[in-house]
Amino acid sequence: MLNKIILTDIEYHLSSRNMKALFTGKTEHLRHFDPHIVKLEMDQGLKGYENKEAIRLPNPEILQMPLDEVMEKRRSRRDFKSYKITLRELSTLLFYSAGYKRSEHSGRKHVPSSGGFSTTEVFFVILNSDEVDPGLYYFSANDFTIRCIRKGDYRDWVRYDALYQSEWADASVIIFLAGDYSRLYQKYRHRTLRLCLLDAGHVAQNLYLTCAAMDMKICEVLGYVENEVEEAFDLSGNTPTFSSIVIGR
Repeated sequence: MLNKIILTDIEYHLSSRNMKALFTGKTEHLRHFDPHIVKLEMDQGLKGYENKEAIRLPNPEILQMPLDEVMEKRRSRRDFKSYKITLRELSTLLFYSAGYKRSEHSGRKHVPSSGGFSTTEVFFVILNSDEVDPGLYYFSANDFTIRCIRKGDYRDWVRYDALYQSEWADASVIIFLAGDYSRLYQKYRHRTLRLCLLDAGHVAQNLYLTCAAMDMKICEVLGYVENEVEEAFDLSGNTPTFSSIVIGR
């Protein structure tokens, strides 16, 4: 029966596997050094947000909690208490999850990414803060700013249009992880979706660990309406979202 009814996701998984033929010649290996591919690797960050209102993020906190304690504390929580997140807390979350390392000037972030392309992009909705206006934002890692896409109270949008659970509206911020699919596709072709999902997982894990070190609550949620979210953030089909992550105290 399974051979007759192959689901689309299983079909993709099977059809996107590597084949020996890819490794027997030099063509695929030489693609890594193609000038166009090298330029794509360096051309990080989405275009179109340069003219949006920019808020420069303050220096992030230096986290002191030992790694073994952080790992032990990592867990999902959903009992949020309408906490007003500070700009520095937001800075710390973004820095350790999707920001560039302090110690390197080669464009490397705190998370691994396929081919070093850093195609996981961070969008978020501020729900509760005295230091940042509520609304929709994009994190620009290149200049460590957040760009305001649209201001407004989105708590009812969270409750009734996007996530359909009232407790998420009590959080401070909801992060949506998207992938710059078209840029990564030019190198990895049929493997791109696999890699986008893997890369988004790395960012999500760093958010979990950072929240544990900051004594903040976090819950990753895949039960959201992708089209609703992507339309709100003006995202094209080439930048699909893969996950939402709810954060607060």
